[in-house]
Amino acid sequence: MKKFLKIIGIIFLVIIVISLLSGGSKKSDTAQKYKYEELARVENKNDESLSILINSDETDPEGLAKEVQKTCNKQCNISLFDDKKAYELDAEYTKMTSNLDTNPNDVKKWKEDNYVFVGDHLVGQVGYSFGDYNDYPLRDWYYEELKAK
Repeated sequence: MKKFLKIIGIIFLVIIVISLLSGGSKKSDTAQKYKYEELARVENKNDESLSILINSDETDPEGLAKEVQKTCNKQCNISLFDDKKAYELDAEYTKMTSNLDTNPNDVKKWKEDNYVFVGDHLVGQVGYSFGDYNDYPLRDWYYEELKAK
């Protein structure tokens, strides 16, 4: 009887160890699945905006965005970039357009010089302001017009 209980105990321990190891590998698989860098997190009273740098070879940016949304404590908007310069240019544009003293010709020049580049590297957006996930949100009629030049 002691041998039988000992064998049952060993089997029980092996099952526990296996389940812990397989559960841990699922978690690490998820962590390994998405690699990204948080470039900016701006929190306001009611919301937050995140800018994320992803690998240019990311095959599931929408899934990555959903994972990042889980890190939000409030309503949030997420912008995914695959080039840090595109993020910096987008931040520059946001700053320009939020400044009431900005010359409209400067905004126009910025768009002519940078809109296509940012459009090629702003991979996706999602959030309460943007709606459902949207691939390459700046690839619109204006993007096409500038790209044709």
